[in-house]
Amino acid sequence: EEMSFEDIEAEIRSRRPKVVGITNRSTSTYPMVEKTAQIVKAIDHRVPVIVGGTYVSWLPEEAMQKCTAVDYVTVGEADVSAPELVRRLLAGEDPTTVRGIAYRDPDDPATILRTPSALLIENLDDVPVPAYHLVPISKYVKRKERYLLSFTRGCLFRCEYCTSSYERG
Repeated sequence: EEMSFEDIEAEIRSRRPKVVGITNRSTSTYPMVEKTAQIVKAIDHRVPVIVGGTYVSWLPEEAMQKCTAVDYVTVGEADVSAPELVRRLLAGEDPTTVRGIAYRDPDDPATILRTPSALLIENLDDVPVPAYHLVPISKYVKRKERYLLSFTRGCLFRCEYCTSSYERG
């Protein structure tokens, strides 16, 4: 929605989320992730911040060391791990056994730990249809911009500069 960081801050203050998830597609956009996570923590340091995407999946330890406001990273495909992580966080349960995540050691937050790889859903028809009614698609269409609709798992291309091809094979 082309929100400024001030808009994001106002939205977070207004909505008071219990968990914040941020998607990150590349190293070049990670500074925006860092800024958004820092805004969340400045408003309420108890709100868990989860980040997913290609860069953080490829180098979760580096990403989390760059930004101490990131509490969890979903590593790889997060069809199963992200909902389970959020469910456990909201229920006050231990999230550290969710497969496919990186997280800060509770005894030493500078140490990043990882769980075993997440299981993949073999039949993509089992994945629920995204809640497109929550996305202002009309704004993208009005601006004659594209919006992402993917019918595959991962990316079809093997760009040598992108971590997606390394992460997903």
